[in-house]
Amino acid sequence: MNIADPARLARSWRSKDAMAVFDKATNTDEDWYNRIIRIPTQPQDISGVNNNLQMAHGDDWGPLLPGQFTESDLETFFTSYIDPLVDAAEEQGLYVMIDYHRHFPIFHQPQHEEDLGQYQCGNQSFPNDIGFCGERGVLWHSEAQSSQLDGYTEEYAAELDQELRMYWNFVAPRYSNRSHVIYDVYNEPTGPYAGDWGSPTTLPHDGNDEGGEDTDVTDPVCKDYWDMWVDRAQPWIDIVQANAPQNLLTIGSPRWSQYTYWAPENEFDGDNICYTGHVYTHDSVRPLSTYYGEPAQQVPIFFSEFGWAEGGGKDNFDFLDGTADEYAGEFETFLEDYPVHPICWNFDHTWEPAFFVHDTSQDGTWEMWDYQARPGQWWREFLLAHKDDDLPAGDGSGTPTDTPTDTPTDTPGGGLVINDYDGSPAWSSNTNDLGQWCGGGSFQNGGGAVSGDALVLEYNNGGWIQEQINQDISDYTTLVLTAKGASGGEESGIQFEMGGVSTSLSNVTTDSIGTSAADVAVDLESAGVDRSDSSLSLRLNFWGAGSSTLSIQELRLE
Repeated sequence: MNIADPARLARSWRSKDAMAVFDKATNTDEDWYNRIIRIPTQPQDISGVNNNLQMAHGDDWGPLLPGQFTESDLETFFTSYIDPLVDAAEEQGLYVMIDYHRHFPIFHQPQHEEDLGQYQCGNQSFPNDIGFCGERGVLWHSEAQSSQLDGYTEEYAAELDQELRMYWNFVAPRYSNRSHVIYDVYNEPTGPYAGDWGSPTTLPHDGNDEGGEDTDVTDPVCKDYWDMWVDRAQPWIDIVQANAPQNLLTIGSPRWSQYTYWAPENEFDGDNICYTGHVYTHDSVRPLSTYYGEPAQQVPIFFSEFGWAEGGGKDNFDFLDGTADEYAGEFETFLEDYPVHPICWNFDHTWEPAFFVHDTSQDGTWEMWDYQARPGQWWREFLLAHKDDDLPAGDGSGTPTDTPTDTPTDTPGGGLVINDYDGSPAWSSNTNDLGQWCGGGSFQNGGGAVSGDALVLEYNNGGWIQEQINQDISDYTTLVLTAKGASGGEESGIQFEMGGVSTSLSNVTTDSIGTSAADVAVDLESAGVDRSDSSLSLRLNFWGAGSSTLSIQELRLE
């Protein structure tokens, strides 16, 4: 399953941050049997993590030119957003794929033209052009390869190379000892490709004279571009392999990862390398058996983006337009007949094809699209039917960890301590008193810090903590937080998420957080918390909560 970029999910209007999305996408009580979560990490979102999530180019969305984020941005991004997901996946016995998610186009709006160097922005030039700046986006080829493209040199070729080298020199060693982490080296290289390599200001269908945008991928001229791509990307592969020789890696191909057909003809050097294929409702790469199935019989392939959106989705894109009647059967037959590894797009309400309805999901309910309109319901059924196939445990006999790793002990007073932050186990170990995963991020003091006998959370409109419980707590009726705030009244800004409930903490308690430590009680039954959920967790979100400090001495059930 693909999710949206975790920093993008941190925006309050999305209603679920990345950890909440992860929890929902892996909740087997709702029949979500996702065994691998693909996490896009977008340059534009990385660029905003140290600037209140404001992207470097000033827009609220869209890719940006290479070279706009720093290693400091990477540290903040991965500490705040990726590390917790990696830890949670390991706890549940799942894989995560970390995806360098750069692709066409550059959605700068014309008002930002002065920030774009020589890239020219203009008026709408073709249907669904939302003010693209640089019609073809950043091209992937190197300066040295320009002689193969009528002399056209990509203006930002060096910056793109430097960005990828910095990214993978930072990311690859970070999880090199985590066998459940897969690296997706480059999501979707766009141009150059046969028939429409263009320049950044060249419109679609105005390429060289090789046949237009739809030059068939199986045409031998396309292999020339594949060979160029292998030469260009091999150094990035080498960086990952040198820093993380045991991790599986994947890599895309020209034309939005649709040149997969040519992978068996010229493979990258190295071990543990898989190739990716992306396709939605494009007629030009059908039948799927030819363009993706045949190469999958020779090299390992992740089919890591696919789906449909009725009417082309909220942006009316032709390459997404379709229904389940038209495409579900085709995709399912393909996945059954060929040894590809599928990851459907997208467990979100905004990134199309989105499983959930954009307009009605921003209140936290996340209403799923009907069966015909998007692939979500079909994909859930497919996962359920295959839930015991090729489990990460290796032989198909194991199950992901969704039960306590230790048997919790009741306290003398009849309560159950979730976490008392006494240093045993340490907060930094990401383990609570139930033996389950816990953690936090995006606070002014990082993931929070234990001081004395309390977890101290310094926040300024951001931050989250989560405590996994992972057991039926029907015998307990009350959650108790022993806490104090720097100002008092902090409960009104804190979002409470537990057992299907997502609301302000002030809506589920009659107590107030004061400036001295005291108990804040939540009546779980009255709040509507599903206490029988075997994958239960408690999550407190601080997005939009203002600026203060909360100190929690204990979380317990009574």
